Formats: sequence, structure tokens, C-alpha cells
Amino acid sequence: KPWYSYIGINFNSPKVTVYLPKTEYNTLTIDESTGDVEIPTDFKFKEMKIDASTGNMMISASVSGNSEIHTSTGAIRIEDTSAGSLELSTSTGDIVLTNVLCDGDIKTDVSTGRNDLTDVKCKNLTTDGSTGEIVLTNVIATGEFHINRSTGSVIFDGSDANEIFIDTS
Repeated sequence: KPWYSYIGINFNSPKVTVYLPKTEYNTLTIDESTGDVEIPTDFKFKEMKIDASTGNMMISASVSGNSEIHTSTGAIRIEDTSAGSLELSTSTGDIVLTNVLCDGDIKTDVSTGRNDLTDVKCKNLTTDGSTGEIVLTNVIATGEFHINRSTGSVIFDGSDANEIFIDTS
């Protein structure tokens, strides 16, 4: 083709899809600036670490050890999976956990956004937030709930822990 046929304007967002054989892996590490990350249920990892600036995270893969997911702007959704422990944080965005079995602790930190946990079991739940409500529906901790919110509601529905500590302003 002539050289000028390679020049143009494209408004589509670039997308990278990585295909891996379905099996268990040691560590998944993702460091990205802008874009969504989706990891389906077909994968199993020993550890997972995701750092993102802007983008939504949709995780269904199981992780036998520690999972750390941090994003500045974007939602974190973890559904239909199991984990050793979860450490989740977002500055602006929601954290949503649905049908998650965690052998260890779950820690969430949301500056501006909502926390929705439904059908979650863990050892201890620690959650910090500045603005936004937290809704716990069928969340069971064998240890403790530590909930800290500056502004926003704390809502329990069918949830319990051995000890519950709530600090709101």
C-alpha cells in the first residue's frame, strides 16, 4: 500500500486481550494506566497484584493467597470466587463483592464511593471510607468487623461477626 494509506484518525480505544491456557499460575501482576481489567473464573493464581490509575476491575478468578487490587479511579468487582485474603482500595469508585469465600481477612479502602458486600464469608473484615455508604448483606466474619466511615450510612442485612466495631462521624 502507499505510505499515505497508513495515516488516519482513529477514535476507537485500544484493547489488549491475552489468552493463556486454563491452569493454575503462581503470580499475576498487572500495572496499567488507563483501561479495564477482566479476569474470568477459568484461572487460578497463588497471588494477584493489580495497580491501576483509571479503569474498572472485574475479577472472578480464584486466588489461594493474597490479592491486592488498587485503583485511583474506577470500580472493583469481585464475584463468584474464593481467595486467601483481599486488600482492595480505590480513591473514586465502588467496591463490590458478591459470592466471595475468603479464608483470611478482607480489607477495603474507599475515599469516595460505595462498598457493597453480598454473600461474603471471611475471617475479619476491615473497611475504611471517607464518603459513601457500606452495605453488608449476608456477610459473615468468624472474627471481627471494623467499619470506619466519615460520611455515609452503614447498613447490615443478615450479617454478623464475633465482634463488631463501627466508627462514624
